[in-house]
Amino acid sequence: FQQTRSLLRDDQVSSECKQLTIDIMCSSCDPQIGTHHLNGICTNHCDLWYNACMNEYYYLDMYGKLRFCNEDSLICAPLKTFLND
Repeated sequence: FQQTRSLLRDDQVSSECKQLTIDIMCSSCDPQIGTHHLNGICTNHCDLWYNACMNEYYYLDMYGKLRFCNEDSLICAPLKTFLND
């Protein structure tokens, strides 16, 4: 939850993006996720989240992980700029 706090508090982030982010961070669509038998999220959830959040701002941390922008972030860009088709 710590990672998503800034996104959830940002009034400029769409409510659909916020809700899908909460759904993805707090639950899974497969009981094997979180058990070390299956990593990640289901493809349909990933597609829904990307479509809802592709215009929201993110940055890459020093480990290359995608993070939500917050008031301390120096360089941010829309999610869609980080991914190729």
